[in-house]
Amino acid sequence: MFDGLARVPGKEAVYTIDFFIATRKNPQLRSISTAIARDPEGYSRIPRETFQQVFDRLESELQSKEIEWPLIVEYFTKRGRPLTKDEI
Repeated sequence: MFDGLARVPGKEAVYTIDFFIATRKNPQLRSISTAIARDPEGYSRIPRETFQQVFDRLESELQSKEIEWPLIVEYFTKRGRPLTKDEI
């Protein structure tokens, strides 16, 4: 799905609005929306989440007009979010 979206000129990113519209419309993603997508297995400030919960959190936290694939992947890790500048 991500690969099929129009890229931001000169970048490996897509427009955030296009990503979330495509996510909501994709029948494959809708069919797995209640499946567990992220299980931290131990300490985490973010509990176990379904695919839909991860996408909802990503959408609410993201303040950028563009999004790259590595950032999306970070939301599905045990940590459940990108590293802050201090953590890096």
